[in-house]
Parts: sequence; C-alpha cells; structure tokens
Amino acid sequence: MAKRPKQVSVERVVREHDALVVALLVLLCLLVLLILYFTVQTHRQYDVLKAHRAYFREANQSIQPWMTVEVVIQHFNLTQEQVYGTLGVNGSIEPPRSTISAICAERRLNCTQAVAELNGLRGP
Repeated sequence: MAKRPKQVSVERVVREHDALVVALLVLLCLLVLLILYFTVQTHRQYDVLKAHRAYFREANQSIQPWMTVEVVIQHFNLTQEQVYGTLGVNGSIEPPRSTISAICAERRLNCTQAVAELNGLRGP
C-alpha cells in the first residue's frame, strides 16, 4: 500500500510563517508604490516636454524663467559665461540643467530682472 502524502492546509502554512507572509506583503506594497511614483514622475516629465516643444514651435520666443541654463545656451546662442555671469553663478558650481527660476531663488535674485537681462543679451 502506497503512503499518502501528508496534506498541508494553506491556513497552517500561513500561521507557521506569519512574519514571512507579512514581510512579503509589505514588500509587494512598496513595489507597487514605487512603480506608481515613477509612473507619475514620468507622466509629469512628458507633460513638461510637450509644453516645451510647443513653446519652441512658436514664432516669438524669449527666455523664460522655467527654462534651464542648457536650453538658454542652445536655443538663444548665448555663452555659458554670459548666462552664469548674469545670474552671478560660478560655472563649475551649478549644473546646466538647473532652471533659471531655481538659480534665482537660490541666489535670492529678482528673476524677472535676470530674465530681462538675458533677453537683452541675446539681442533683437
């Protein structure tokens, strides 16, 4: 006569491994939250990218506070020294992806005045 395998109930396994089950559930929840966070961040960045592309398709463009130093240098033919000089920044300190408004806030500058100066530097 063959020996029947011992039946194990799910409830008994869960009771025996309560801590493991709880840890796995917490890990699963954290993974889902992390995925949601990155999904939301990616969607926000996509919306920003769409807005920027739409702005650069317009005919009358000017330097705006939301633009990064990198964008200002590339699209408005200004040198890094001109932009950093206007903002009072040592070029080796600030990353070129910082926005003009963030640099102005950090340096306590009048952002409207700094943007007007940058627009004046680019000429007519």
